[in-house]
Amino acid sequence: MTKKPAVSLEFKNLSIPQEIIFGQKVINDLTANAATFATPDVPIATLQTRNDDLQTAANEAAGGDHAKVQAMYAADRDWDTAFGAEADYVDRIANGAEATILLSGYKATKSETVPASIPAAPDVTVSKVNAAPGSVHVEVKFQQGTRTYIYFFSSTNAPIVLAENEFSFTVNPAVVSFITDNHRKVDFNNLPSGANLFLSVAAQNNAGTSVPSAPIAIKTL
Repeated sequence: MTKKPAVSLEFKNLSIPQEIIFGQKVINDLTANAATFATPDVPIATLQTRNDDLQTAANEAAGGDHAKVQAMYAADRDWDTAFGAEADYVDRIANGAEATILLSGYKATKSETVPASIPAAPDVTVSKVNAAPGSVHVEVKFQQGTRTYIYFFSSTNAPIVLAENEFSFTVNPAVVSFITDNHRKVDFNNLPSGANLFLSVAAQNNAGTSVPSAPIAIKTL
């Protein structure tokens, strides 16, 4: 099956320093090609603010201060939202033209593809207890085509059960908290303090919901 090239979302898998470099390239290229990208959904000035804010937050978090690290994560999510929305705009303008996509600073996907299939269970790359009671930071590896992640914390290591893409507390009584988010980096800030918990993550796309990842043990402060 052949599909038109689109903006690659692999930039969502970059480290924060790489995001800042990538973001500035997108800003510069969109500015240089303003005749093609005349009415961006996210104004260039907003992209610049998000990129500068992330750079500032990353610099301030280098010392490891908890509040500043949390501010960096928040700036990173704002960055991801802004540049993700601009990617959608570039897709509309390019309408499958790879050369136009490349003018924007974004990369293009390959034109050869296969029909969407249910994603694999996400790979949890970071599960870190934050320096605040009941707070945990979670990151998963980027998966092309995934639209939403569901993050679960349970009081037991029993696998999360999803029936026909639906989650139920009746079927999963051990779940104490969950977040549905289109970001691959999230913070839980209201978990039980001093609790032994288990983290699982599921991924969703147009085809359905993945099997949740195997439970990972983590103890909150």
